[in-house]
Amino acid sequence: MNNRRFNPQILLPFVALALLSACAGAAELSFEDLNIPSSQSTATEELPRIPMGSSAFRADDPAAVRLDSGQVQLIEFFAYWCSTCKAMAPTVHGLEDLYGDRMTFTYLDRDDPATQSLRSQLGYVYQPHFFLLGPEGSLLGQWRGYVEGETLQQAILQAIE
Repeated sequence: MNNRRFNPQILLPFVALALLSACAGAAELSFEDLNIPSSQSTATEELPRIPMGSSAFRADDPAAVRLDSGQVQLIEFFAYWCSTCKAMAPTVHGLEDLYGDRMTFTYLDRDDPATQSLRSQLGYVYQPHFFLLGPEGSLLGQWRGYVEGETLQQAILQAIE
């Protein structure tokens, strides 16, 4: 038995279009006339495609990390055993392939005791946890768990441009 519940709000655009077409003539109306946002942002259509990056993890040395590095940086706290981290790796590494010449990508193993200070400073909660920092170390954005690649890409582009 299917336990999904019917959501009547899904029908609103269709009902609105039917009512409008009955009043104004169907040939002149479309969904665009209703100004209903689509499920995909139009901004993502203009973004470069994120290439499939490596699925292999690599942990950077936490002692070498400076939050005020002088460059925009994306810091990811991951765990080798984390399935969400494994699923995100090709996307994040693909973003590094696209933008790694304009910013720094730092990968930190959350199970490494040497990352404790950075986890505390940044407010780490659980993995994967991404922090986008400005050149002076200011927090520009943070995301936890699975994140759409386009979401990270848009934030990165805003930070580096």
